[in-house]
Amino acid sequence: MRKFLTIVLTKLSPLRWYFSAPTRPTVVVYSDAQYSLLGRKGLGIVVHDKETGLNHICRGEVPPAIVEWVIVHRGNLQSQINQYELLALVAAVMTFPHLLRDRHVVFWADNTTTLAAAVHGYFAYPDLAALSNTLHLLLAGLRPRTYFIHVPGEPNIADIRSRVPFVPEVQPKFHPASLKPVDKIAIDSIALYIGQC
Repeated sequence: MRKFLTIVLTKLSPLRWYFSAPTRPTVVVYSDAQYSLLGRKGLGIVVHDKETGLNHICRGEVPPAIVEWVIVHRGNLQSQINQYELLALVAAVMTFPHLLRDRHVVFWADNTTTLAAAVHGYFAYPDLAALSNTLHLLLAGLRPRTYFIHVPGEPNIADIRSRVPFVPEVQPKFHPASLKPVDKIAIDSIALYIGQC
């Protein structure tokens, strides 16, 4: 641990405390993963930059080497969705560092284990701990003001990107009739929050 901290602390940029509102508009990141024991293991990411109004949408399958890495650490579990959901957050940061650097960033995820690992920076299982540490080391280098918030599964706009081939979309939107009442309330509160950021 001492060796790890010695290396990390000499490489990190100075810690900053922010007492004022961000000077630039928020970046909003939605992430999701799909896991099938014998089938597809996919990631989906949607990043909305409120400064430019642009959406950045991407998806991909988890590489076999990472699938094997998870199995080595935990065995071939019936579900490894937690690992892939956290990997989706790491992939979002690695894919769009130029959008996140020194910005106010709100991450939305529908997996509570992922949110716990992201908020606390650690997890008891070695694979989740490694992914959480990776996420926080990447973020430390980019110095964003980060918030991790839960979004219900069905309204998560990254959900479809983790499951089907990429389809470009200018403005991802929800069809109000397709949402459950509880999800509609969540989306309305999310829209209100994002509007205030």
